[in-house]
Amino acid sequence: MNSFKNTFFLKNKFQNIFDTIVKLEDLFFKDKDINLKTPIFITGMPRSGTTLLTHILHDTKKYGSFLYKDYPFPELPLFWNKFNDLYYKSGEDQKRIHNDDLLVNKNSPENLDEFIWKRLFQNHYKEFDSFLDEDFSNTEFENNYIRSIKKILFVRKKNQYLAKNNYIIFRIKYLLKFIPSAKFIVCVRNPNDTCYSLEKIHKRFIEINEMKEYKNFEKNFLHYEFGNSRRNPEISNESKKVKILWKMNKEFEGYMLQWISIYEFIIKNYQDLFGKKILIFDYDRLKNDYSKEIKKISQFLNIDLDTKYLKFINKKNKEINYNQYSERAEKIYEKLKNF
Repeated sequence: MNSFKNTFFLKNKFQNIFDTIVKLEDLFFKDKDINLKTPIFITGMPRSGTTLLTHILHDTKKYGSFLYKDYPFPELPLFWNKFNDLYYKSGEDQKRIHNDDLLVNKNSPENLDEFIWKRLFQNHYKEFDSFLDEDFSNTEFENNYIRSIKKILFVRKKNQYLAKNNYIIFRIKYLLKFIPSAKFIVCVRNPNDTCYSLEKIHKRFIEINEMKEYKNFEKNFLHYEFGNSRRNPEISNESKKVKILWKMNKEFEGYMLQWISIYEFIIKNYQDLFGKKILIFDYDRLKNDYSKEIKKISQFLNIDLDTKYLKFINKKNKEINYNQYSERAEKIYEKLKNF
């Protein structure tokens, strides 16, 4: 972790030099023979099954993805691919920093797609939740993003891209504008269990942040859902209420209102794409009827999926924490389950 910390410090300190190296790699990369075939994006609230589903899909060996070993230079996959196996000597499975049951190693898929999106924003921390639709345009970024995907496909020797990115929910229509073949799976989980897990992980990250080697951990990795770098997406008139609840140490209620805001946002802006470009994936249905939910995903993506990840699904429901937002959240959840 100290090596990560030092690397991020050097990247930020010499950002102009680093950007020049990225441009040089782009210049020498020949992507004319690489076709961009139906990229798949996994998105939704954290703790709703996004990571599990990404692992299930990645294990089909059909997709090329950013991997853990692409840290800390995901912007330079061609260059870093020549050294990352030496940098990460151990390939053994280990628990994530979240301390959940999912095991990862250097070849596991990871959410690094956001490092490419970071180029679009002057201040990523303040702008990651900007709503970008078909009216937005940035040709330079669009070309760079497609090139970055093609570089990953070249390195992984695949022809289809898979990415987990929770912030893609703010950019689906924009992404479809310049990659019309893309498909999206929006993950949802019952709001009570989602918020229970969010609160638990937030408290864990707050404790971790006290350790010197983990200071600013989330911000360096562009994760703003937990810990000292937590920032609520400002996508509704109720966004300020979330902050107020958190300041009052009402973590669960704050996350519940955030859950409501995000999934109301998804229904409002993307309902016309459900079943066509967007599949709603219900984590609770997966845990109650794995075969049926997996079959739905298989049909949407036209692939065969494995059942080995059944052991990582926690089938125990959390204790119900009823609050002022519970009934409203449950109605939204029932609506999403019917799509």
